[in-house]
Amino acid sequence: RYSTRNPDSGLAFADSGVVLAGRLGDQKGLSTAYMYRGLNLAARGDDTAALNDYAAALAITRERGLAAQEAKVLHYTGLSYFNRTRYPEARRTQNQALALFRRLGDRQGEAAAINSLGTIALYLSDYPDALLYFLDALRIDEEIQSSAGISNVLSNVGIVYNHLARYDSALRYYQRALEIFRESGESYSIQNTLANIGNTYDNAGQPEKALGFYQQALAINEKLANNRGIASDLINTGIVYYNMKAYDKALDYLDRALALYGRMEDKYGMGIANTYLAAAYAEAPVAVLEA
Repeated sequence: RYSTRNPDSGLAFADSGVVLAGRLGDQKGLSTAYMYRGLNLAARGDDTAALNDYAAALAITRERGLAAQEAKVLHYTGLSYFNRTRYPEARRTQNQALALFRRLGDRQGEAAAINSLGTIALYLSDYPDALLYFLDALRIDEEIQSSAGISNVLSNVGIVYNHLARYDSALRYYQRALEIFRESGESYSIQNTLANIGNTYDNAGQPEKALGFYQQALAINEKLANNRGIASDLINTGIVYYNMKAYDKALDYLDRALALYGRMEDKYGMGIANTYLAAAYAEAPVAVLEA
């Protein structure tokens, strides 16, 4: 019932769990409720609030010696630090999680933490390190036959190849990942991979194909009420229209993205949206601006 597939419902259950566990004096249950409340808050794009709940969960796990749960909370904390673009904290926390997963012999957790470290390296433009992390995670996921882990890492390898301008390789990895995600019905992962394919087509100079994939991703994210994904799809679409000099459409998508990033207090996203909005307003014909 704490599932993040529907963040609003999951958050309501987690809130009830916090109250009930507190009344019963169930510290492990309270830690679990805090952890899942954080996950649902993060799924809604509120990573600042999520970090507060993770901190509460972490304090309990350490006090009670709940090492397996502590490792999970550290991993989730790292993900929220990453979403807040606090990369040094994200790396430090994921390394703590990785050490604990290894001590516990949790291979699935180990692969997840390594994959997250690869993602941090990727966003810091350290592509060689990112690829090493991802291939290490892929090796573990294949050993334990984790289809979810394999598909996630395949998608991330595709992102690296996209940044290295090896677009054919990127698309091959994305398609392999997308097949697995669709087989398992993982809507969040499907939309993310569709958006990544859109990015690759955009970088490869095929904007019309890029728009098609962004729209597919946006439709899924709107059904999921995934604000972070919606904002990303909006800004990607707006940038493509800006590059195509379709300024009316660019301004519409970029304005919507900026508003959503503002509600999430995502300064990085707001900065990108503002940059392209300023350029679009400067370049758009008067007729577009007066429409």
